[in-house]
Amino acid sequence: MKKPPIPKNESERLKELSSYNIIGEMENSDYDFLTQMASQIFETKISLITLVTDEKQWFLSHDGLDIRETPREFAFCAHAINKPEELFVVEDSRKDDRFYENPLVTGDPNVIFYAGVPLVNENGFALGTLCVIDNHPKKLNDSQITSLKLLSRQVMSLLELRRNSKELDRINIKLSKSTILFNESQRINKIGAWELDLVTGVTEWTDEVYSIHDVDLNFDHNKAKGINFYHPDDRPIIINAIEQTIATKNPFDVTCRFISNKGILKWVRSTGTYWEQPNVNPKLIGSFQDISSVIRVKEALEEAHAKNQAIFNASTQVSIISTDVFGTITSFNNGAELQLGYAASEMIGKQTPQIIHLKEEVEKVGKELSAKHNCTIEGFDVFVTHAKAGLYETREWTYVRKDGTVFPVLLSVTAIKQNGIITGFLGMGIDITEMKKSQNEVLALLDITKDQNERLKNFAYIVSHNLRSHSGGISMLLDFYKQESPEVYENELFQHIKNASDNLSETIKHLTEVVQINLETKQNSTLVLLRPIVEKNISSLLISAKNAGVLLQNEVPDDIQ
Repeated sequence: MKKPPIPKNESERLKELSSYNIIGEMENSDYDFLTQMASQIFETKISLITLVTDEKQWFLSHDGLDIRETPREFAFCAHAINKPEELFVVEDSRKDDRFYENPLVTGDPNVIFYAGVPLVNENGFALGTLCVIDNHPKKLNDSQITSLKLLSRQVMSLLELRRNSKELDRINIKLSKSTILFNESQRINKIGAWELDLVTGVTEWTDEVYSIHDVDLNFDHNKAKGINFYHPDDRPIIINAIEQTIATKNPFDVTCRFISNKGILKWVRSTGTYWEQPNVNPKLIGSFQDISSVIRVKEALEEAHAKNQAIFNASTQVSIISTDVFGTITSFNNGAELQLGYAASEMIGKQTPQIIHLKEEVEKVGKELSAKHNCTIEGFDVFVTHAKAGLYETREWTYVRKDGTVFPVLLSVTAIKQNGIITGFLGMGIDITEMKKSQNEVLALLDITKDQNERLKNFAYIVSHNLRSHSGGISMLLDFYKQESPEVYENELFQHIKNASDNLSETIKHLTEVVQINLETKQNSTLVLLRPIVEKNISSLLISAKNAGVLLQNEVPDDIQ
């Protein structure tokens, strides 16, 4: 026994067979009818429709045989498919060296006679055969051969019909899913579809178009002009668009105001395309979308942008400069124009902020940052290193105007982010020329004040020294009278002089303390009794009070501090 050869295009043939998705299918009366007819026409014991897989031959229909498959290595049909264009006939297998030892010949079902026509599809691949089998030798005449070929074509027609039907079912399921998704997409995006028959004037709407119009699905739009739903001022726009498309066959896409059946003002986008096919009325087909929310968001964004732009340009005392991640300037506000003398058109998209900085200052800061971060930092990175790390830094820089003059600024640089990704940088510079001037004036004033304080301290020391000398002389004179003339010392006048001398000494002491507190060191405060202090002041004013006829009395309690 010889095993059947493998066709040269076997992998492609098996792939083609698989596309029919029929192996293992239940028996079908259409196929059984053909095998029964073949058995009757050729008066054979068995008639089969076989499909040859990589391992077996499987019987799609089997008249006269109970089994549904045999191994491929024993299959007569596996030989037949090697010559798709020819009828394969074995009149007596017992005399054929390819089959005489075949188990299907020596045993049941005793295949002595075999005639098979390959089942060849439109791509030229032999999928299997329609064959007739008998247990004794036979010969076929030309008429029988023709009939067998005709029956094989009918089998192939049934196979193609089944495959096309399966494909159609698959397409219908896919179309059904697509329709559901399309309708859901229309609902979510508030977009519908429409068509207008240009001969009959009949229109068709999808459900969402009804919804946008705020009408029921039974609304007869063929009797109502859809144009009338458009805002009166915008009707010429849609009318002109439709007329132009009909005349030129060019599509239109317009945005108009629209008043729904409920009187709600909406914004809609309408598109239309001219469509024509042979023997079919020409039509306009298009989409219809409620874009009210989009328009509202757009208007809100435009308003916010206008406000931000106004704020951006109103900051004439602050230079605001933004860049992309590479350092190219992307915005340059009015404040920057006024401070630096450049027009925005000279800077945006053309320059980097390095043009307004002192080169040596940038290099100096770059070296400091390089040493700090242990890597080379230069050029534009000098300004944005901290911003890239998410840090905020305000540093004093020197700006260079277009005319070459310079001025100091406090510059703050931050990163611009979108969805957590840095897309650029924003620098805000404040001219601190006046602040620096005021700072220098304050420092000069502090120097002057310090000098005046030194002078005041020296003056206080001199006054204190001189008063102390005179006070000491008066005290010595009073002591002399006390020792030499006690009776004179006890005189009321001398007592007033003594009290005045004591008060003068106390005043000199206090003056020294005030100088020390204000000009030198901080002294610790202590509590004192108030009554003795008041008493001393009364003594110093006693003569003046007497001359004025005023009586001074100390009524402060002894324990008041």
